[in-house]
Amino acid sequence: MSFAIRRLAPIAILALACTAGADSIDVHNNHDFPVRMPYTLHDVKQTTFFLDLPAHAHQSVDTAAIPAGDAQVTIQPADNAASLSFKGQSLGQLSWSLVLHTVTPATTKNDALSAGRPADFKPQPLTLSFKQTATAPLFTTYSASTTSNGLQIQVDLDVYPTGFLDVRTKVTNQSAPKKDVYAAILTNWTQAGVSSRTCDYNSAVSDLKDSTPWRMPGGRHQFVARGLNWFTTTSPAGSVLWLNEFAPSFTIHHQAKGKTPAEWVGANSAQLDQEAYVDGDTLIHVTELAHGSVKSYRSRLDDYVLPDPSQPLTFTHRLVFADKPISNDDSTHTFIAYTTYNSQPNPTRLDLGVPYVTFGTAYFPYSTLGENFGPSKLPGMSQDGYWPLAADVVKNYKLFANDIRRDLRIAKSMGFQSIRMHHMEMLWTTDKDVVKVTPEERNAFLDFFFNELKDLKLTALVDVKITPDQITDLLQRHREQIDGVEIDNEILIFGIQDKDIQYWKDCYAAVKKIAPDMPVHWTAQTNTDAFIRLQREGVPFDQLGEHAYMDGLDAIPMSRDFALQVASYGSTVNKPPTLTEWNWRFLTRMTEEARAKVYAPIFESPFKARAVPLMYQFQFNDSLAMNPLALKGIRHYELLNLSRRPKEEASEFQRLVNTYSAPDSTTRTLKLERTVVDLPADAPSKNVTIPMTNQTDKTLHLTCTFEAADGMKPLATKASITLEPGQTGNITSAVSIPADAPPGFYHSFWRMEDEENHILRYAWIEARRPGQPTFDKSAHNGVTCSKDAFDLDLTKPTAIVYGDDCPIMELEASWVIYQTLESACGVPVKIFTARELPPSGVTNLIYIGTAKSLPASTNVPADKQGITRLPGSNTLVISGDNSQDAALAAMDYTLRYWKTAKDSACRRVPLVTREISKGPDAGQLP
Repeated sequence: MSFAIRRLAPIAILALACTAGADSIDVHNNHDFPVRMPYTLHDVKQTTFFLDLPAHAHQSVDTAAIPAGDAQVTIQPADNAASLSFKGQSLGQLSWSLVLHTVTPATTKNDALSAGRPADFKPQPLTLSFKQTATAPLFTTYSASTTSNGLQIQVDLDVYPTGFLDVRTKVTNQSAPKKDVYAAILTNWTQAGVSSRTCDYNSAVSDLKDSTPWRMPGGRHQFVARGLNWFTTTSPAGSVLWLNEFAPSFTIHHQAKGKTPAEWVGANSAQLDQEAYVDGDTLIHVTELAHGSVKSYRSRLDDYVLPDPSQPLTFTHRLVFADKPISNDDSTHTFIAYTTYNSQPNPTRLDLGVPYVTFGTAYFPYSTLGENFGPSKLPGMSQDGYWPLAADVVKNYKLFANDIRRDLRIAKSMGFQSIRMHHMEMLWTTDKDVVKVTPEERNAFLDFFFNELKDLKLTALVDVKITPDQITDLLQRHREQIDGVEIDNEILIFGIQDKDIQYWKDCYAAVKKIAPDMPVHWTAQTNTDAFIRLQREGVPFDQLGEHAYMDGLDAIPMSRDFALQVASYGSTVNKPPTLTEWNWRFLTRMTEEARAKVYAPIFESPFKARAVPLMYQFQFNDSLAMNPLALKGIRHYELLNLSRRPKEEASEFQRLVNTYSAPDSTTRTLKLERTVVDLPADAPSKNVTIPMTNQTDKTLHLTCTFEAADGMKPLATKASITLEPGQTGNITSAVSIPADAPPGFYHSFWRMEDEENHILRYAWIEARRPGQPTFDKSAHNGVTCSKDAFDLDLTKPTAIVYGDDCPIMELEASWVIYQTLESACGVPVKIFTARELPPSGVTNLIYIGTAKSLPASTNVPADKQGITRLPGSNTLVISGDNSQDAALAAMDYTLRYWKTAKDSACRRVPLVTREISKGPDAGQLP
């Protein structure tokens, strides 16, 4: 038996009771499972009707139709309770309780759970006398309300005789304390004869015996997720699936204090937390209204707080009844359909889940093409942290034009359709300590960049915080290629400052004046209460921006729910959720192969749940722009290495693009694979054949043009090919790299275009020129080098190795060598912790660290900063007597070859020694 149940929107009882209209609506089920559910349209009448669609079906549905069948679900008001029956058999009683008690800040400061576990509960039964209050064609509503300890509680039961019950609760704080308080509503389900209970807690399915985990054990991500998604009970009277909708928390206003401006911040957690425990024959479902949090979130929210009367808290549970046990798969499908993004693109169409995903990536060369090696950096770098302005790239963009062309063509070949230009306001900086970009320089750079986008039929999402007048100028100049405006990166995650509200309204108006259809949004994490606050303050928006990262392996299963929390609210307001940053963190020490295995689940869960129509992967390419001595070891999650060789994760991501993008997107119309070829100096030319398959139902007439950003040349620069539907063909040409070209990775492309069918596809050729980098072997102050330290044959398999538990500075320094050395020698390089280093397959070993962090076999001198080749071996040890000295020795080693390397920015713009701002804390987590 399979269900897919969409909750009713949290609307007033009067609206729910409106009679359904007689019109029909075209419903598309985009899920891989059947959908059977009551649904409420977001129209004027709030029309409620019944759906029953097979997987991937679409049909016209009569919104006035009443499903056939006898009444199966009934309730009977009882003494402060409601009795449930299914097909005449009793399923027990529902009753309600309140837990509310004050807490002492001194005891909760360092303990997120010191108050708020069942052991601490002293439930107060609520007096609720249910009466029938409304009748609609599909359901009958019973309501009851009471006031206890200053909280007004209203419970509405919408009974669908055909097999559903919605329990809607509204809590309004009339006079209860608003600070230093724990509060929860308990829904008590007493039911005899239960043989089993199963639950989904943050996407992990298990038996429910005693209690849900109550956020323990786990890290900070447990406080982003909301807890219990669903549970099932099985008894002789039948089976019931209990679903919890996502219920946004609320916001608290802080008056200005010292340097902190007046602002709205989140309360307790992003969503109302849901838990459960079992006491005899009673399952107690807990909705926490006010509770504790962890230290790392207290900078962005208040905990142990209740709202004022203007922010009532609402939450809904849906019960689904069945004769037979409901499988875990069916329960999960039901939950997904109940909470995912269902959209009404027009009054006559309803999409259940998104039909496909549009993919974008974050690429911002005005930052990521810059270079910072600690003391030495490009002269125009603005700060040491994430993400600096690399002013030299903008001022001298012609020196970097081929790099940018290469990167955009790679993005096009991978199927990305849009480019997110992150922190674009850096181009307008007026900071007195930052190298300025003049308006003329900025315009020249952006004209070039947007013209490249236009040529590739790519668009841009601009993530920018500039004045409304500057936004107007930007859109007037580049409107054609901009497909969205994201105002002020992540601003909703950390609070809504009063002073920003009018500015946001003005920005929105400025965009709409130039481009009425341009979507504008702000970005939260999963705290959708921030969007509710925007609406209360009169700030319009068109999309729901979300950033989320999986902070460790145990957080990965929650990725689906992180997306659903925002998707669920998106259905309520009929605005699409947009993931503009989505990736992992803290997996840096894993091997590349190990990361690839967990990469797909991180990204695929939101896609399988049909929760997001638009997703920007963050970010595209590994970079040298941030000071490695200031980083925190949490990232390096990019798809491409510095050489632009794809990481293992990129193959997984490519599969997702090919699977979930629209049928007419580039990678799904014309199937191609990246082609890799070795072109050593003694054999600089080779025939390259690129097979391709027409996956459309049309005949394609492709005009093919060779484009090289790196100096590669083909025998022929133009070709044409015709492919019938389903036909496979190929294009063959000799490609070459000049024999005197430096070692490195070279990238070129075949542009394949069918204008009549609106197809533009890029085939990607990666050519590798292996060779020994040119080393500066001169003496450098403070760094000792053995005389043969720079004589390793780096065209042989090479691995960078750092200590298993080494300090982060050593890890980051190791990544700098790993990325630059591969790019400079034209062959793939590996990186491992000492523990993960394979026993064979590697010729050269380069260790980075100290005597404390590296294996004893490396013989690191405890008082030496240097670059040492171990006698009679292919092992190099780059070390120092502390982590900073080891990292500086690693930077010294890097710059000995990098200044002359093919892809080096400092080959074009010389480095300087310059102190700059640290910038925002690179370890601050959204």
